[in-house]
Amino acid sequence: MQQMGHYEVLSLARARLEKVVLDGVQNAGTVIERVFENVPTDMIVKGEALRFEVTDKSTLVRVGSDSAAHPLHSHAFAQLTERAGVPLPYARSLQAPEAWRQALLQHMLREHYDNQGGRYLMRSAGGQIRGFLSDKYRRLDSRPLLDAFVGGCKSIGAVPFEGVANEVRTSVRAIIPQIFEPIPGEAMVFGLAWNNSDYGAGVYGISAFALRLVCLNGMVGESQLKQVHLGGKLPDNIQFSERTYAADTKTMVSATADIVRSTLGTVAIERRSMAIRQAYEGETSFAKAFGKIGAALSKAEQTAAKEAFEGSEIIMLPPGKTLWRASNALSWIANKTDDAERKLELQQAAGKILSAA
Repeated sequence: MQQMGHYEVLSLARARLEKVVLDGVQNAGTVIERVFENVPTDMIVKGEALRFEVTDKSTLVRVGSDSAAHPLHSHAFAQLTERAGVPLPYARSLQAPEAWRQALLQHMLREHYDNQGGRYLMRSAGGQIRGFLSDKYRRLDSRPLLDAFVGGCKSIGAVPFEGVANEVRTSVRAIIPQIFEPIPGEAMVFGLAWNNSDYGAGVYGISAFALRLVCLNGMVGESQLKQVHLGGKLPDNIQFSERTYAADTKTMVSATADIVRSTLGTVAIERRSMAIRQAYEGETSFAKAFGKIGAALSKAEQTAAKEAFEGSEIIMLPPGKTLWRASNALSWIANKTDDAERKLELQQAAGKILSAA
């Protein structure tokens, strides 16, 4: 395919940027609304109070023999079985039609938590337990954190344009709607990605990214903020008010606003432009480019990434066998992925390739 001229690239980039901003506002807004509407309900429970019911489709948990049964989300099921020392594939195989398999899993879980004891945080939404966590888990409230991110973006002219969410993890991305050309003919915008999970499916983080406008590839890298969810133990109450954990969130709200303003400033953008220029210079091989992240890819993803990297495409991907092309090849694959969580993971892996420049 023939490479476009400079004027064509900029014309297409401007049109794409207008469409991204126009279409993205509603997309990001829907995800933001979802975060504010789905507030976790918390229970601190003792291990010996847990009772389990296993079916061929799910596992349910009771707190005490007379309480209602709560269905476990697959993520919470994985956390629950991991804490009991039961390998997840085996535990899932016991959620089967055979009664003896169901009884075996139920027995193992009950024996473990009866004898191991301990205190745990169960977080639920929509009547479903989505997180089974340590009682020391620091519960950062996503709502003020996301509000601080959106407010910080607005203060510097950045626009939320994309949101990706599943039941346990959320990402919102924002861009400065201004075209940059770190490399002649490579029109792009810079932005930030906000990521969090209220259920232990990832730590809180804000990452910088570059979005290549010709093909809308976008890799997420350069983690700016990580918060491990650890804190003091909570009392044995069943439910907690906002006041209980608002103090834990307050500091991170302030840090979020500061990081947004500093990470999309002139100096930071120039630093990332330099990293892109370095990634564009000099040839590399597929094995070398993907060496640091290859283990994070499935066999099918490795095959697709190699085909994209070594192929002849020069419009959807930048030309040359460079780290810049490798990063864009993987982010291109990420954007074709239907699974929201896997899309985030592949975008982050693409950023790691770029950071190796």
